[in-house]
Amino acid sequence: MSLRILLTDFHRVGGGQVEYVLSLAEQLRAAGHEPAIAARADSRLAAECRERELRLYDAFYFSRGMRPLEFWKDLRRASRLLRSDVIDLVHVNGSQDHWVFALARWRTRSRIPIVRTRHNTYRVRKNVTNRILNRSLTTRTITVCQWVKEHRLIGPVFEGHPIDVIHNGVDLEHFVEVTPDETVRAEFSLPDDAVVIGVVARLVKEKGHRYLVEALAELARRGHHRVHALLIGEGTEGAELLRLAGELGVVDRLTFTGFRSDVRRLVSACDLGVLPSIGCDTSSIALKEMMAMKKPVVTTDHGGLPEIVDHGVDGFVVPAGNGLALADAIERFLTDTELSRRLGEAAREKVESVFTREGAFAATLESYRHALESSSSVSSWAGSAADAH
Repeated sequence: MSLRILLTDFHRVGGGQVEYVLSLAEQLRAAGHEPAIAARADSRLAAECRERELRLYDAFYFSRGMRPLEFWKDLRRASRLLRSDVIDLVHVNGSQDHWVFALARWRTRSRIPIVRTRHNTYRVRKNVTNRILNRSLTTRTITVCQWVKEHRLIGPVFEGHPIDVIHNGVDLEHFVEVTPDETVRAEFSLPDDAVVIGVVARLVKEKGHRYLVEALAELARRGHHRVHALLIGEGTEGAELLRLAGELGVVDRLTFTGFRSDVRRLVSACDLGVLPSIGCDTSSIALKEMMAMKKPVVTTDHGGLPEIVDHGVDGFVVPAGNGLALADAIERFLTDTELSRRLGEAAREKVESVFTREGAFAATLESYRHALESSSSVSSWAGSAADAH
């Protein structure tokens, strides 16, 4: 049975959450379902939907803060969609779109189920409104790591509410070990003998780039002058990172690429991957993609990141917000090529066994099945998840 799934997201820029929505939509389409996406017209998600010819509803604002007129317009649009008999299930991915469609569901008395994926480690306030939102207006919740379920979705706000843990998956056919693209170093004027650290993350405080800058300065102090960081992503912290790098004397060790659609090509030219997050991160797709390419990786102990990397087995895990510890871990890779090779191989094996895109998709379909059964909005759903394969 073909399902009509509406996926929603409020972000304007790119990132792991946007890639999650796009990947899921493409998998649904490939499996014979009918996905559609609700997004801001000026968002990168909307632009990608147009490029990939995915069905798109782009008249939504999904605004942050108190913007009652925009919220009311969004609520009316969502209500019309729920009444139009073109959707079997709504899968929301952020607070703004969650509130819009949850209240539209209440307003229209719709039986269409709402599934929410929680992609970050932010606290959920234990108030009455959140209790109503999650226990009464939301059918089912997905978290992308166990840590969030155990540390954030507890107490009266989620009491008795069904929660599924589904780690993000990687496209193993696309993200594989490949010969480094030699043109990358030329494009960014990187020295031929540079040891290149790749960081694929939005330039925001939560991603902890400043601690990598501190680590670069510490490594230079220890005599490692060939280390260079390639920062892949866009965001608001670029100027502050440059200021800090200038203060620490490592401006020439940083390269900002901005948003890129050729991430695999850039990562291929990196010697190791780092994700120095201090907040937000749960189940980083970018980290898993670097692991799938057999890159040795260093990450922090924030949120669900230790669920991805086993310290000393397939990478290193260091305390969040500690530039010195980050430098120590990077230095081990710099001075032990066999260790780098062995942990890179183990990283690929971990992704192959635990974090496949196919496994995550099957688990998501199963979550949809439970949501639809509990809402009784698609009476013939039973067994269709298996049929979709």
